[in-house]
Amino acid sequence: MEPSDSKEFIWKKNGKSVRRRTDMSKLNVCVEQDGGDVGWSCDTNSISSCSSNDSLCTETKSEADNLRNSRIATTNRNFNKSKTLSPVGLDCEMVGVGDEKSSALARCSVVSHEGDVLYDVYVKPDKPITDYRTQWSGIRPKHMNNAISFRSARKKVKRMIKKRILVGHALQFDLKVLKLIHPSDLIRDTSKHIPLRALAGFPRNSTPSLKRLTRQLLKWDIQVNEHSSVEDARAAMFLYRKCESQWEKDRKGKGGQSYLEDAYWPNWTEL
Repeated sequence: MEPSDSKEFIWKKNGKSVRRRTDMSKLNVCVEQDGGDVGWSCDTNSISSCSSNDSLCTETKSEADNLRNSRIATTNRNFNKSKTLSPVGLDCEMVGVGDEKSSALARCSVVSHEGDVLYDVYVKPDKPITDYRTQWSGIRPKHMNNAISFRSARKKVKRMIKKRILVGHALQFDLKVLKLIHPSDLIRDTSKHIPLRALAGFPRNSTPSLKRLTRQLLKWDIQVNEHSSVEDARAAMFLYRKCESQWEKDRKGKGGQSYLEDAYWPNWTEL
């Protein structure tokens, strides 16, 4: 997709349609909600610090940069109408809860095969947050103001990924925090795919991070300051697409199951 002078994007926020337009040449994001302008201008350091309507502003600078480079596509409204169950990408951000600061879901994002944002919500943990892990999660107290319940998010994600190829990086952590189980033959984990490492020039016995794989194969800079589940889910999906054809052929071959055995996944009981 070639960059254009401007793009229009549709996201869902609190059940309402939010329309975003961005000028490719500037670090400004304009938002229209319910037909009226509620736009803002953002500085060059952090798109999360806005002059107005700060609670609605969620993009990091790197996300906005990718937006201007046409790496964010329009949301696919026909997702649930499609007869073909196309792959989806998943990524979650976590915070620490309780005295032991155990991991709990705080943001969950699902993207389509094309990189469209299908679902992106902040989730309020059942226990009090004791560590926001902002440096890594990008989560701040303000994000909990309109966060939905864990039960609601889990139910939605479970329905969205059912019977679909699920793409992500180190998906065992995302599925564990969601308390979901997904069939191993439908898992496409970019952290475990050895041919992908080889394509990127990494040793077979290494486990390169999503950031390193993305930089090497896609020439994108992600996780520049903080993590974003949208950005990470999209990066994993485009890494999968980089070798999708051969990956699926290998899956059907004799050696296709070696790195996706059920033994790889941790043992827990789905709710």
